[in-house]
Amino acid sequence: MVNLLLKFVENKKNPSEAAIAFNNKKACLVHKQAGIKPQKGEYWECFLWADYDKFCLVKPFKKIEEKEVDAARKRVEKFNEDLAALEKYKKANSEIFTKIVFDNENKPYLLSSMPSKKLKEKFPDYIIKKNGDKILARPILSKEDRAEWQKSR
Repeated sequence: MVNLLLKFVENKKNPSEAAIAFNNKKACLVHKQAGIKPQKGEYWECFLWADYDKFCLVKPFKKIEEKEVDAARKRVEKFNEDLAALEKYKKANSEIFTKIVFDNENKPYLLSSMPSKKLKEKFPDYIIKKNGDKILARPILSKEDRAEWQKSR
C-alpha cells in the first residue's frame, strides 16, 4: 500500500497509447478502471494498484500543478512513512487491528475490532475516533497527531 507522485511522459514504444510514468526504472501504466487518463507532462498523485517485476499499475487520483510538486512530494513521502508505521502496529496487534483504512481527509488509521471504550483503556496514547459504525485508532506519529490526541483528552 503506497502512493506515488508521478510525472507522465509520452509512451515512446506505443505513441498512440496513453502517457506512462516511471518509478525506480519501472514503467507505471494507468489501470484501465482508473477512469483518468493523464496527459504527457502532467504530475499526478497515484495509488500503487499492483507491482510486478517489470512494471506496475497505478490509479491516478489527484492532479498536481508543477509549482506544487515539491510540497506534494514531501506530503506523499510522509503519508507513505505513516502507512509503513501503521503496518507495523497492525502486525503487532493483529487480533485487534484488522486493516488500515482512511478517514474523509485520506489520513490513514487502524480499523479496530475492539469497542472504543476497551480500545481507549488498552491504548491510552492513541487517537481513537468513530467514523460511522467503525472504530478507528492511530498512534501518535507526528506533532499534528499529538495535538489531535491532546484535544481529545
